[in-house]
Amino acid sequence: MEFSKSSAKNLLKVIIITLLIIWILFRTSSFASVIESVLSVIMPFIIGGCIAFVMNEMLKLTEKGWDLSIGRRVSKGRRPLCLLLSFILVMAAIAAVILIIIPELKNTVGIFTKAMPVYIDQIKIWSDELMDYLASKGINLPESSTIDFDALKDKAANIVVSGGGAFLDATVAATSSFIGVIVNIALALVFSIFLLAGKERLARQFTSLMQVVMKEKTFERVMHVLKVANKSFSNYITGQLTEAVIIGVLCFIGMSIFRIPYASAVSVLVGFTAMIPMFGAFIGTAIGAFLILFVSPIKAFWFIVFIIVLQQFEGNVIYPKVVGKSIGLPGIWVLAAVTVGGSTFGIPGIIIGVPLFSTIYELTRQYVRDHRKETT
Repeated sequence: MEFSKSSAKNLLKVIIITLLIIWILFRTSSFASVIESVLSVIMPFIIGGCIAFVMNEMLKLTEKGWDLSIGRRVSKGRRPLCLLLSFILVMAAIAAVILIIIPELKNTVGIFTKAMPVYIDQIKIWSDELMDYLASKGINLPESSTIDFDALKDKAANIVVSGGGAFLDATVAATSSFIGVIVNIALALVFSIFLLAGKERLARQFTSLMQVVMKEKTFERVMHVLKVANKSFSNYITGQLTEAVIIGVLCFIGMSIFRIPYASAVSVLVGFTAMIPMFGAFIGTAIGAFLILFVSPIKAFWFIVFIIVLQQFEGNVIYPKVVGKSIGLPGIWVLAAVTVGGSTFGIPGIIIGVPLFSTIYELTRQYVRDHRKETT
């Protein structure tokens, strides 16, 4: 009788799963809309969980500083004060990055729009000189290949004017969704604060729940996977932050020595984008070169050369020592993680892909090692 009940339950599960798969295959659009609706509801909580996980590393540092300076025995107000200090430090860092970079970028765009007619006139002079040189050699280009530089200047001016209008229209259109974004961010921050404030209690409750609903062996395996994943993600976050600070400081020192303009803004930008593995430095270099280009094209060129040298030093010395050892992932796996994660989920996939692959790599290595022990 016990066997028949078990068989009936298993058969019912198979039927339900089969019907669900058939429904998904024939109603793909409906399934996608359901998933999108569910994600839109739970997205603030997902973001809040990610914020809490990242902020937990900062919270550990502030609580360690509390224990060293005040003492662990003085626990009254320890968690809320350290949590508040952690959020203040992170928000201050983000605000500093924005306040340093945005004004410089705005000034550069202003210089670019004002200097555009001058650049077009200079290009016209070079073009006329080239045409005269070719004509002296008996080479006459067709009239269709010549450029109407006066019309080009008018178009450039129109682009600047219409671009400002388009930006205004886009700003007005974005205002309608701005409130929703602010609400989601606020919910995510509040949820992350609640998670961090009672993380030990939540961890105990989650562990107790898994012990109830899972068998002992399954529970041990799940806990082991979560432990490895937590270690990989924590080490990756601390390693990336440490590397970003080192890169930013070295970039500032080098740019100051070579008297390259915008040393502070570009160094902060390079360090900030360095948190994106593999491709982050290229993003920071491109924006930094754009900032420097309109002050001195020669120095923009030397800046790119300097960043290439710094990247080689970072890739061969800093990254293996700081991040490579912390996550224990070979370089080929880092490249695969960045490629797969980026092609699937964009920049968030690039950031999450490396610690995720590190977790899979470590679990696979442990499995192979244990299997070899069992067979020998």
